[in-house]
Amino acid sequence: MDSHKIPFLYDLVLQDIPIDFLNQFVFEKLPEAYIEARRISNSSFAAPEAKVILPYNRRAKAEEYFRMTANSYPEMLVTTGKNFAKNNSFTQVRSGRIVMTISAVNTPREVVVGARFRETLAQEGHFQYGLFTSNSEQQTPSQTGDAYYAILLHSKVSKNGDNSYFARIVFPSKDCKRYVANIDLFNFLQLHGTGIKPAIEEKIQDRVEPTLKLKVDKKSKI
Repeated sequence: MDSHKIPFLYDLVLQDIPIDFLNQFVFEKLPEAYIEARRISNSSFAAPEAKVILPYNRRAKAEEYFRMTANSYPEMLVTTGKNFAKNNSFTQVRSGRIVMTISAVNTPREVVVGARFRETLAQEGHFQYGLFTSNSEQQTPSQTGDAYYAILLHSKVSKNGDNSYFARIVFPSKDCKRYVANIDLFNFLQLHGTGIKPAIEEKIQDRVEPTLKLKVDKKSKI
């Protein structure tokens, strides 16, 4: 389900998440996290093992940079938690009425894999409780709830090592099995931010270092 069906959520992101934070994380820090993860993988392992370890390093660096970037904004509250199995951690950011975590997926519309902490956040979210009824598309979420759970999606490394970079903010259902809204942050930031889209070349080939290029859309507002 696209964000235009529930305009409130689009406005909520615009009002409650600092545009400077989204610009900085999506266009600067997240690409830097990818490059740093690959540098660590390539410098620590031979090519076959580097490919195996890269997704883990990439997730760790993305979480670290998400936390680091949010910590530089006084209006954002940053906490960390453990997953249900206690074998991994995640970063949780509260910005206004929105609670966010991040997750890597293969495509912009892929639903995140099941995780108890995400389901708990969604079940606790006022929006997720109030919206999903038989007439959900006709309802307008109340603005009186405590929090609305959102996930900032970003792109996984594909099997061949290449990567098509994307970033989205999605609002999941309370069971985290579908999205109520899926906001393309590139389009969002073209309208409300810098609109600078990074083109990232991601290949692991015998420790070859990556390159990062920035492309500016002619329609962007800079």
